[in-house]
Amino acid sequence: AKAEQVVREFIWIKPDIFVVYDRVESDKADYTKRWLYHTVGEPIVNGNEFAETSQGGKSICRTLLPIEATVSTVGGDGKQFWSDGKNWAIPEYKPDEPLYKRSRRFPRNNSPYVGQWRVEVSPKKAATADNFLHIIQVGDSSLSTLPQTECKESKDEVSLKFNYAGKSYSLTFDKTQRYGCKIEVKTL
Repeated sequence: AKAEQVVREFIWIKPDIFVVYDRVESDKADYTKRWLYHTVGEPIVNGNEFAETSQGGKSICRTLLPIEATVSTVGGDGKQFWSDGKNWAIPEYKPDEPLYKRSRRFPRNNSPYVGQWRVEVSPKKAATADNFLHIIQVGDSSLSTLPQTECKESKDEVSLKFNYAGKSYSLTFDKTQRYGCKIEVKTL
């Protein structure tokens, strides 16, 4: 009832790059919008970029939109499911329950793979319509940097350009439509 539009466009650039573009329009500008990125390990934030390393793997994420964003972390011991001033417990695992009931339950509250950390990205200025654009790369723990990106936003479109693995990528999202992305790939 609070949202006019919530659309996610997800583009996978093989083998390990992901572009996530979210369009969110609310009924009122004062409804806070947050883009969330959940991690097992504590994310390290450096401006509009954040990285997380765990279990021999690493992910790096860069916020491209909103241009002026607030990036913060939530989590750690006692704040794995922190929201509205409270750490919400997930339903308890009951080992004496029949298997068919247990399969519907979440893992234990102390599971190292559940909750733990998240990054929250929010626009600095309140508006009814907000766009979130992120580029994410995943790999082993030696992953060091994301490709350089060029992002432009106009009234009618959002464009993202970057070079990766010998190719030039150009993604253009049409803001005049409810969804849609034109993708151009050229060999360098």
